[in-house]
Amino acid sequence: MFNTLPKNAFFCKSVCGVGGTFLSIESDENYVIAVGSVELIYNKTQQHKNLLGVYGNYKIDDIKFYLLLCKLAGVPVKIMTTYDSLWKVTQALGNNVDSCNLLIDEIQVLLKNSDEFKPAVVARVFLEVNKYASVCYMTATATPRKYFPKEMQGLEYIRLNWEGSVLMNVHTSKIGSDVTSKVVAIALKHLDEGGTPLFFYNSLKGIIPSIKKLILARKLTHNDIKIICADNEKNRQFLKEQLGEEWLPERPLYKEIDEDGNEYLDPKNKPIQFITKYAFEGLDFLVEDAHTYIISDIKNKKSHHSRIDISTDVQQICGRCRNQNPLIQREAVFLWNEEFDGVDMSEEDFERYVHDKLDIARDLEKRYTLDTLEDMKIEFESSPYFVEVDGKCIVNEWSIYGMCIAHSALKVGYRVMSKGDEVVSNVDSNLRLFSKVSDYDVPKIPIADKSKMDLKQNFAELSKSYYEHWLEYNKTKDEMLLKEMDYLKSIDKEFCEIINAIGIEEIKATSFHKTKSKAKYKKAVGIDK
Repeated sequence: MFNTLPKNAFFCKSVCGVGGTFLSIESDENYVIAVGSVELIYNKTQQHKNLLGVYGNYKIDDIKFYLLLCKLAGVPVKIMTTYDSLWKVTQALGNNVDSCNLLIDEIQVLLKNSDEFKPAVVARVFLEVNKYASVCYMTATATPRKYFPKEMQGLEYIRLNWEGSVLMNVHTSKIGSDVTSKVVAIALKHLDEGGTPLFFYNSLKGIIPSIKKLILARKLTHNDIKIICADNEKNRQFLKEQLGEEWLPERPLYKEIDEDGNEYLDPKNKPIQFITKYAFEGLDFLVEDAHTYIISDIKNKKSHHSRIDISTDVQQICGRCRNQNPLIQREAVFLWNEEFDGVDMSEEDFERYVHDKLDIARDLEKRYTLDTLEDMKIEFESSPYFVEVDGKCIVNEWSIYGMCIAHSALKVGYRVMSKGDEVVSNVDSNLRLFSKVSDYDVPKIPIADKSKMDLKQNFAELSKSYYEHWLEYNKTKDEMLLKEMDYLKSIDKEFCEIINAIGIEEIKATSFHKTKSKAKYKKAVGIDK
């Protein structure tokens, strides 16, 4: 056991949910904690009354007032700030900055996504760190040391090995391009059999098709499905357009007050929950009987506006439910359909690839204005090599860290190799680097739900279901079974015609094979070849 975080070190705690941030908040030392999202600040300030959250338009004078209150009360300073606002906290501390320790939490967010941040934000963070009494860069995700920026390379590297911890269990399945039907099938199974599914996606856009199908199948509403995403105008408008006015962004936890005036945390859980990337790191979930599903939809990454794949966050995602023991109960199902661009390259080849792209970007920056580059169809929202800052286009020199770290992490999740004519997936063997791996069988969508969603029925499934009802009817003569059999015939015209012509026993004789049953049907009704 230890009661303080290491000073001037890169600290890999190895497991999510073991209280690294909690330790800095509850210690008797002054701490400033820099994190990657406003929602994480909200999540933690709801749980810790002594913690000040700084982000957005929070004023320096307000921070100074908080510091004065701490001094008068004789309590340690506890401030959690976004990376963007760290400079404001530093300025408010003034000459007292060297009495505060700095924790850069979830450092992999800053490094891995440095190709998405404005370079000024990343650079400013590293300019601030040396002003503090000490700095600790903390993560639960191991990051290759060779990708540390120069500001971190000389620090002590500390990685914890937890006594009693076990490898997480990751069940995997490679799915086709139809991700939606697989997610819907899993959600319906939980509705029928229990447990709360948590579906983690890289983008809000990827979630919508599954929700629309669930609404058709079971008439579900916003009271049944929780969408955890950033609460901003863009997302509010998108959900309104796609699902209706009652659908709004939600949080993992809410602070409420009971009848006696006492504060408590209410997760406001719903039977099905979808979670976007903004909630992968650091946020606490309180979900009883949670079942984690990680959806890697690489085939549709362009339509989802996704540049970094969700597989790089498997370890983070598995540690979100804090009412479960993070050392022994980390389990997830990982569904994937394609490898990410560049994963077949070696790390050295990929580094050269990124450097070559940066060289091209530097050349374009020198020769063309922002307007010209936009006319050249360069998409600034999706290109990691350019950043638009104050109406100017500049090269994102920090992208080398983010892209190479992401590529290294992707090696854990994806690798497809060829052995002769056979394509062999190496997903499972790579996931075994940090987890136990087993196959996962995706459930099937019930026949009645398929009908409501206008999905094509499977002949064998229909036939087997009809046969089971037919056998039971012959035993019991229950009239309800006849109605069920009529319903099965009504939802598929071709199935109805075949069974009316040859009967279920003839279909059973083909082992419920559609082509063989159709051949019998054609012969029975006199259709030649």
